[in-house]
Amino acid sequence: MKHIHLLVLSGFILFFTSCINDKDIPVYEEVEGVVLENGQAVSNADIHIRNHFNPGGFSQENAAEEYTINFTIQSEAVYTISLFRHGADSIFYTFFDDTLAPGNQEIIIPDSLLTNGILGYEIETNQDLVTRNLFLVNKPDSLLPGSFPFTTTNALGEFTLNQNYLALGLGFRSIDGFFEVTDSLQIYVVQDSSIQAKRTVEVKPNKSNFFEIVLD
Repeated sequence: MKHIHLLVLSGFILFFTSCINDKDIPVYEEVEGVVLENGQAVSNADIHIRNHFNPGGFSQENAAEEYTINFTIQSEAVYTISLFRHGADSIFYTFFDDTLAPGNQEIIIPDSLLTNGILGYEIETNQDLVTRNLFLVNKPDSLLPGSFPFTTTNALGEFTLNQNYLALGLGFRSIDGFFEVTDSLQIYVVQDSSIQAKRTVEVKPNKSNFFEIVLD
């Protein structure tokens, strides 16, 4: 079975480091919206996103069969591996919590947790942070249903996309070179294991951004 290692620039997961000065980043407010069908609120719908990159556009990368983290540990201990979004001050899922022996390790990230955007993982024990890295997920549309959503709509059909998680205006450098997350965004509404709507929007800095998405 083919393995795509996160430490190798391959597939649709890219490692990178931020390389833009904070004072050059426009101030973006939260992106908010509502999903309606026949004038009624659509609740509990999954909301996914796709960023626009410069260069790169909205391109969708081929999916890998597995997503793994490779690392080396020096001593036996209980290790915890968690995922977080760029700009978040807390994790959104811990997918590994178990004892590991010294040596080289390979841990698979569940594909369902890999949702579009800039994510990060951290490996830690109860005494020390072993490593922390950011990576980019840019799945094909066909694999978004069933993936962990960016957020979901509430009882009123409303949703909020935290601008810190979107990394709008930020630049990053990977092995392939520099890319910037632009202020264009695609918003997906997923229900019943299928994409019900997709809307391309431009997020304006220094103003309220509210988008209404109507299901056909």
